[in-house]
Amino acid sequence: MKKLARKEVFLRLMLLPALLVSGIGAAHAQQSASSEQQAQPSPARNKYAVYTIEWISEQFDQYGQSVITPTSITIKPSARPLSLLTERLQAVYGVPITYEDTKYVGGEVADIAIHPGNAPSKTVIAKTIKERIALYVNIEVPPDGAPLDIRKKLAAKPLEEAVHSYNSQRGDEVFTITESEKGFHVVARKFVDVSGKMAELKPFLDTPITLSEGTRSISEAVEEIAKALPGLGIGILPINLFLQKQTTISASNEPARSVLDRLLNGVPVPAEKPISPGRYRDTAEGGYLSWQLRTDPDPKWGSALNFEIVKPLGTL
Repeated sequence: MKKLARKEVFLRLMLLPALLVSGIGAAHAQQSASSEQQAQPSPARNKYAVYTIEWISEQFDQYGQSVITPTSITIKPSARPLSLLTERLQAVYGVPITYEDTKYVGGEVADIAIHPGNAPSKTVIAKTIKERIALYVNIEVPPDGAPLDIRKKLAAKPLEEAVHSYNSQRGDEVFTITESEKGFHVVARKFVDVSGKMAELKPFLDTPITLSEGTRSISEAVEEIAKALPGLGIGILPINLFLQKQTTISASNEPARSVLDRLLNGVPVPAEKPISPGRYRDTAEGGYLSWQLRTDPDPKWGSALNFEIVKPLGTL
């Protein structure tokens, strides 16, 4: 399988719980946020549940990137604030919200000196994104058992608010939102070129691809999609789930985003609701899968697809 030796991918992998990589647990602990402010009390929930607003807040708040309360999400000044915000919104609402990065060139990129832990006397020059933007959105936590259509409706408002805020701070419509069958796609369609002006960007996943008919694992299908898009690699994914589940998906000159969406929508993701100590019941709805496509500021590393498991609040 294609891999990126990107420092960012490996850092994210180290921060994730082992359950995520095994495909058994939740992917919402990625790039977690600040512990400086504790979440306020939220409405009473199933005491045996794992996915509560308090649990999500604890997972994300521990790395200092954001603060989640039952009424708001704050993204501290970050290089990719919409990437962080979409992860947190999909965790709160149990709705898949995919993210596709913009491109970083010219004045948006700066060199940074890194001293590796195994060789502190050695200096490595890496590329970093200079732009730092903060976001704040109000949220309404969905009630336990709220169906997908209600959760989508609740998620749409803060998502639109965040994208509008980001675009306003950049002075142009860099990102757009489109609705998918299960959730939303946040896609960058502009970037700052080497002259410092906004330019049109053709998103990676707009590219038409073809997949031959046949049975393959989800992992193999994802690899084929990546191979059809030069410069795109695979980062984090729920390994067990992707290796164990099979698909017969095929495509003929279809946008890669549409193919990925159909592929992930066809993967059954278990979601259990705790009903008493040690007793659980499978939910009819289950969970979902989403992705983040991140572009490295150093062009030699290209872009990577990272996949996440999304489950409704009150489930395991």
